Amino acid sequence: MIKEETKRKKLILQLGLVLILVLLTVISASAAITPAGNGVVTIYGDNTTEHNVPTYLNFTATEDAGDITSLNITCPGDILLSNGSVTLTGFENVSASNITINSNVVTISNGSSIIVPQGTEFSINFSDSDVLFGVNLDNVTYTFNVNTSVTTTNVPIYLTVDGEPSVVPVNYTQSSTTWTKNGTTLMFNASITDDVSGVQNATVDITSINASAGIIDLYNTFSDYWTNNSFMVNAVDGEYNLPVTSYDNASLVNNSVNFTVWVDNTEPTITLNTYGDTATWVSNGTTISLNATVDDGSGSGVMSVSVGGGAINNSLGPVSMTYDGTYWINNTIIVASSSQGAVYVPITATDNVSNVNSTVNFTVWVDNIEPNVIAISPVSTDSWVNNGSVLYLNVSASDPGNSNASNISSVTVDVSSVNSSTTATLSNVGGTDYWINNSLLVFSSAEGSIDLQIGASDNASNVNNSVNLTLKVDNTNPVVSNESVAYTSGFNAVNSSGTVLLNFTATDATSGLNTSAVMINVSNLNNSLTWETMSSAGGNNFTLSVIVDNSSTGTAVVPISVADNATNTNTSQSISVVLDNSGPAVTGITPDGSQWLTNGSTIDINVSSTDIGDAGVQNLMVDVSSANATGTANLANLAGDYWTNSSLTVLTSNEGIINLTVSAYDNLSNLNNSVNLTIKVDNSAPVFTTNESVYPGGMNAINNGGIVTLNVTVTDAYSGVNASTVMVNASGINSSLDWVTMNPANGDNYTLDVIVNTSSSGTVVLPVRAADNLSMWNTSASISVEIDVAEPTVTPVSPVSSMWFKDGDVLDLNVTIIDTGTGVKNATVALNNVNSTITTAILEHAGSNYWVNNSLIVDSSSEGTINLSVVTYDNATNVNNSVNMTINVDNTIPTVSNELAAYPSGLNVVKSGGTVLLNFTATDATSGLNASAVMINVSNLNSSLTWETMSSAGADNFTLSVIVDNSSTGTAVVPVSVADNSTNMNTSQSISVVLDNSEPLVTGITPDGSQWVTNSSSIDLNVSSTDVGSAGMSSVTVDTSDVSAASTAVLANSAGNYWTNSSLTVLTSNEGTINLTVSSYDNISNVNNSVNLTLKVDNSAPVFTNVEAVYLAGMTGVRNGGIVTLNATVTDAYSGLNASTVMVNASNINSSLDWVTMTSAGGDDFTLTVLVNTSSSGTLSLPVKAADNMSLWNTSASISVEVDGTDPAVTAISPTGSQWFKDGDTLDLNTTIVDSGTGVKNATVTLNGVNASTFAILEYAGSNYWINNSLIVDSSSEGTINLTVVAYDNVSNFDNSVNLSIKVDNTEPLVLDAQTEYATGYTAVNNGSTITLNATISDALSGVSSVMSIDNVSSISTSDNVTLTQVSSTDYWKYSNLEIAGAEGTYLLNVTASDEAGNVNSSSSATFEVIIDNTDPVIYNLTLSTESPGSYGESINVSVNVSDAGSGIKSVTAAGTALTDQGSNIWNGTISAGYGANTVTVVATDNASNAVTNTSLSYTGPTAPSSSSSSSSSSDGMSSTTREAFLASRNTYEGAKIVTQDSSGKVLSDPVKVVSVQLTRTEVTGVEVESEVDIEKISVSVQKLDSKPDNIPGSAPGNVHSYLNIEVSELDSENIAGASITFKVEKSWLEENGISTDDVVLSHYTGSAWDQLETSVSSDDGEYVYYVAKTPGFSTFAISTRSDSEAEFVSSGDSTGSDADSGEMESEAADEMPDTEEDKGTPGFGILLGIMGVSMVAALIRQKNRN
Repeated sequence: MIKEETKRKKLILQLGLVLILVLLTVISASAAITPAGNGVVTIYGDNTTEHNVPTYLNFTATEDAGDITSLNITCPGDILLSNGSVTLTGFENVSASNITINSNVVTISNGSSIIVPQGTEFSINFSDSDVLFGVNLDNVTYTFNVNTSVTTTNVPIYLTVDGEPSVVPVNYTQSSTTWTKNGTTLMFNASITDDVSGVQNATVDITSINASAGIIDLYNTFSDYWTNNSFMVNAVDGEYNLPVTSYDNASLVNNSVNFTVWVDNTEPTITLNTYGDTATWVSNGTTISLNATVDDGSGSGVMSVSVGGGAINNSLGPVSMTYDGTYWINNTIIVASSSQGAVYVPITATDNVSNVNSTVNFTVWVDNIEPNVIAISPVSTDSWVNNGSVLYLNVSASDPGNSNASNISSVTVDVSSVNSSTTATLSNVGGTDYWINNSLLVFSSAEGSIDLQIGASDNASNVNNSVNLTLKVDNTNPVVSNESVAYTSGFNAVNSSGTVLLNFTATDATSGLNTSAVMINVSNLNNSLTWETMSSAGGNNFTLSVIVDNSSTGTAVVPISVADNATNTNTSQSISVVLDNSGPAVTGITPDGSQWLTNGSTIDINVSSTDIGDAGVQNLMVDVSSANATGTANLANLAGDYWTNSSLTVLTSNEGIINLTVSAYDNLSNLNNSVNLTIKVDNSAPVFTTNESVYPGGMNAINNGGIVTLNVTVTDAYSGVNASTVMVNASGINSSLDWVTMNPANGDNYTLDVIVNTSSSGTVVLPVRAADNLSMWNTSASISVEIDVAEPTVTPVSPVSSMWFKDGDVLDLNVTIIDTGTGVKNATVALNNVNSTITTAILEHAGSNYWVNNSLIVDSSSEGTINLSVVTYDNATNVNNSVNMTINVDNTIPTVSNELAAYPSGLNVVKSGGTVLLNFTATDATSGLNASAVMINVSNLNSSLTWETMSSAGADNFTLSVIVDNSSTGTAVVPVSVADNSTNMNTSQSISVVLDNSEPLVTGITPDGSQWVTNSSSIDLNVSSTDVGSAGMSSVTVDTSDVSAASTAVLANSAGNYWTNSSLTVLTSNEGTINLTVSSYDNISNVNNSVNLTLKVDNSAPVFTNVEAVYLAGMTGVRNGGIVTLNATVTDAYSGLNASTVMVNASNINSSLDWVTMTSAGGDDFTLTVLVNTSSSGTLSLPVKAADNMSLWNTSASISVEVDGTDPAVTAISPTGSQWFKDGDTLDLNTTIVDSGTGVKNATVTLNGVNASTFAILEYAGSNYWINNSLIVDSSSEGTINLTVVAYDNVSNFDNSVNLSIKVDNTEPLVLDAQTEYATGYTAVNNGSTITLNATISDALSGVSSVMSIDNVSSISTSDNVTLTQVSSTDYWKYSNLEIAGAEGTYLLNVTASDEAGNVNSSSSATFEVIIDNTDPVIYNLTLSTESPGSYGESINVSVNVSDAGSGIKSVTAAGTALTDQGSNIWNGTISAGYGANTVTVVATDNASNAVTNTSLSYTGPTAPSSSSSSSSSSDGMSSTTREAFLASRNTYEGAKIVTQDSSGKVLSDPVKVVSVQLTRTEVTGVEVESEVDIEKISVSVQKLDSKPDNIPGSAPGNVHSYLNIEVSELDSENIAGASITFKVEKSWLEENGISTDDVVLSHYTGSAWDQLETSVSSDDGEYVYYVAKTPGFSTFAISTRSDSEAEFVSSGDSTGSDADSGEMESEAADEMPDTEEDKGTPGFGILLGIMGVSMVAALIRQKNRN
């Protein structure tokens, strides 16, 4: 590979050639200007510059001809100069402004001034920014022309180009980006030429990419190429320009060229766009779209991206992804995975310098297991339903595999057969496995059991539609028939309380009857019952006995309701029950009440009766107890419905209509007693209820000649009055009359008018009589008539003649009137103008003989005496008008004069309590004064008085003294009332009395309460007071007892209404507002003390009611640098607080503060927020003070502030980072937190992704412990995660310096390459054999835990489960020697791997496949190509037809020779014929080491030569007999079972003499054979035995590990020049047995003894120690420990004919087998071998005979 790279680099050198030119500047001068040196100086040394590299030019010269006043420099065309930064040396009188450049001419001039004196060296320096070189400076001489004002001709200065080295990089150029990475050897190659002096050397400065190398040399390898490939890159990513420096032999340098190297050590970054952190589920057969963003940043670029397709599809290898310009994609992979759950598909991204990122995996969540579905409802055991029922769909659906399941995405049910909807979608219930849909109704045309297919899909689109719900539908109502009713009475009816038996038959052919829903509604029979369940009467018959409780009559319909198990209900049937609760129908015929009867009359009873129901009429009776003493009359059925009795006679005290109740009974004892027969009985004469005389005109008597009306009322309650019999005998009032029939008036009334014709007065009785219609008479009645013929007597009572009246008076008219006859009827009085509107007054009877009228009002047009005439009538119209009454009338009021009030005080005014004398004069000219009615109303003076009678003061004068009781002020009007004897009254006069009860009017001036005072203050009292009344002011005083030692202050009238006192000093213990009562008096002692002067006194300092420090929310203190709010509540009850004086001294918590005024916070509250700045901790006291508006101070209060400057101390307890967790684990967070200050307030733990929550809150658990044991790990990351504890105390001091540490591992262990190791060469196992289970298990984080369980192992062994053991500290886990005990078949044993975090991998990808085959192969046919070979050694073809139905055939041998599988169960091979009769033993072994042996084949070879001539031998030097015996000893291991077999071989196209064959299934790992001839084909088989073969007498030496048979075929043993066997032994076996690795030896059984072979240790992998042993041949071997005892090598026995002899002879024979052709040609050697062969056969026969 290195040679090819060198060739490639040389080819690149040969292809690239670029010239880099070097400029050499040579300046020469002539004439008068003498250039200094070479004339031009550059930054790179004298006279040199470089192409395209900025530099400066320095012209230095001397003018020898004179002083210079101007100077010009003309530049060549390809070199331009500018005046950006020109430096002049040796010049004077010039500046930069004196330098001009016109095109390519530079001029320096200052007019006529000297700029350079003669002989002075001057320099003109153009900086690199002022020099612009052309693009082609190669091999050209350029001329600069200089002239001065002295030397006017141009002096040329030549710039000659001599070629500096030309450097052209061949690789690592700018034009082609060349990327590399650290560790890459760089091969620098540049083409460097110099046409003149040649290249002297070249270097590259690679310090930036390899600091230790620095500057390296390039070597001229050939031609113009300079290279170096001995240094590696060691640099960070980026672009590096590596300067190339090359000198020519003239010391000209070119350092303008760089190699450019781009270093990229960074692997590409991979960002998954699909199948990343979010689980996306697929199933096998799904084509997945893998999409990733791969970015190589500023690096070399992505070269290729591929994915490990085999992870998701076993048939794939790496699969390339395609770049679409944005993403790397692959849409071709079809999922075909045996894994379940997360399958990690590695993605590998490689950039252009082979940086590889293979750390990222697509996570494809594979779920190939369809959901588990359990039908819950409806199922076949559920109830039947019918159309319209709610279809309750309930399914349990789960996706097996726990975390490896994609979970259920949807559950549907095909309901098309039972609902118009095709599919019902079920909803999940609360995250459980239950899915329901209760929104559909059953609507099915089919009946019976209907399967509803469930479709459960998971998120990987696996569908399980193998489970059905079963809905049992029955839409047909039950059939009801044979409805009947049985009556227990024997009649076809029943009455209330009777019993009826209801029967019917009900059937349902589909869902069957719901016997509890076979019901009948008997409410029409018994209203206390409704729907009753029928009782079974056998079969499909049902019955119910009902006690009737229904008093109605008729047919009662009893509805039937029969439901089946689908709730279909037949309600169309019913049973009709005949109810007979009515008595028989009865029609009364006679008596019917149409005739009246009396005692003794005969009654003819006649009734018609029929029964309403079917019971029939039983009997009839009539209750005659009210008409006859017999009580009851029984009726006889005369004919049909007629019943009679004609023997009853009336005999009763009852009268009127009498009902005779008929009782009719039917045969159900129903009674009808609602019909009555009616008789009318009358045993009484008529009754006079009214007998009266009616007089005309309201009179109560009649006088002679008058007409009187006679009236009677006569009734007969029964048969009625005979009107013609009602009569009166009127002869008593008119002698011309006798009995006269009275005239009917109305109803029972009769009347008769009679003219009185008699002179007598008094009462006259007239008899009356009447009869009823049964001629019974009443003659006991009469009518009284009053007769009166005398007038009334009248006597006047009032008014009397002495009484006076006036208009408006009520006139009381009163007379006595007596009439001894019929009595006074009425009386009137003729008024004779006493009333202007009424002429006659009617008198009313007032009791006794008094007739009065007291409602007449006098309204007379005249005065004086007036007569009134009385007219009286009695009740017989007799009249008296001869008597008069007299009245006196006065309508004129009295006269009042001289009214006045006299005041005893002399002030013409009076107040309440004073006395006033009231006077006036009164007269009346007609009826005269009524002295008692001379009055005055003094209520306005004294409310307890009203009208008071005046006292006479002589003649017509009247007076009254009154004590005033009126507190008002003003004029009180006192009305006067004077009446005469006619009660005419004069009320028009009054007396005015002046009252002064008002206190003086007072206005307080000062003090008015506007100012506060304190003790010792002077008070100026000032009042304005006037008197409301006319009494005038008297004095003003002020009550000062509350504010001064003097109780009263007297004010003086200073001027007008003002009263003052200025001598009062405050001296009081009272505070606040104090009222000083003013007392103002007028001259009649009215006082006003309702007005106060107001004085505000404050003798107290303010009071602090609350002082406190308020900390931030939830804190109990403050820390240094924190904020504390100082609050004070201060009040002053009197003068008020002076807010500017509320202060706090905050210096104790902030030294920069002193007394600070607090801010009002509203009301009495003041506040101040202070920034704490103190190193002190603890309780700090801050004084506070305040003053009121009277400057009274309170300085006694203070505020305590808790300052805590110490952070809490956090000590982490758990977790400590030593324990692993996984998602779902409960994280027990535990710390101790101590705070010596204000105490711990709270503590949290920042979770840093351990949980979706940002932080966890710790709870105080006592004793400084803060814990949270409820946090569930749900981490987005893995590995060690630090959880920061943040603890705050109550002042917000915090400590966040302590971390809790957890280790999170959510990734289950990776179980790969679970292999079952069978015996070497075998692919199955049989019972009793052992297998080894190997698995590669790794966990990148927490590591695999110590227990790896294999479930299901009990199916192949006697163990319930086994545990794999870790092999040293590797990822290998194994279980050795699992003994098989199971039925034949293939078993998959699942591995459950747990890591230290508890993650479990139970993926089906981690399975061991164990194939058990306990059946031997079956040999069907065996053939030999010949059974009579003609010569010894002739090839005989053996063909065996053999098969194995279990594990398949592994090998078939015939006579120890391996046969070859030809296919179709045929195995062929060739054996060599021997002498004489030979049995060919065929052994067929399957892959589970089951073997069958067949000895049915045989052949007869040629006869062995005689002893004299039988010196011929087989190719191995043995006779055929000896060979067969020897081979039998080698292949016989009867009694020793094969545990494991292994075989392998090689077919070589290029034969060699040394061949190694590798083996894997037993302890033998390889066999190497060296042959004398080329080996074309070789086969090696190894059989591991469970014990020593029975045909080997003695055990191998030492502690035996295992016995082995090793055979080599396809190679003649005589050609074997040597062989070695490599094998392995478990270190665990060595350690368990205390064996040193050097003590293991491989022993070979040589036929008679065990030979310990030369054995040595070759290697040790930690689990096994590997050995190599040299062997001369192959047969039975043992791995054991070394032994020095010879007795262990040789079997015991005698020396004559013993097994040892046989073995020894055999061994010797074997040892003496010829090895070379030379030996074979030795004369007599064949004879010797023949003799030895015969001897050996004889010995073997003897041994066999002994056995």
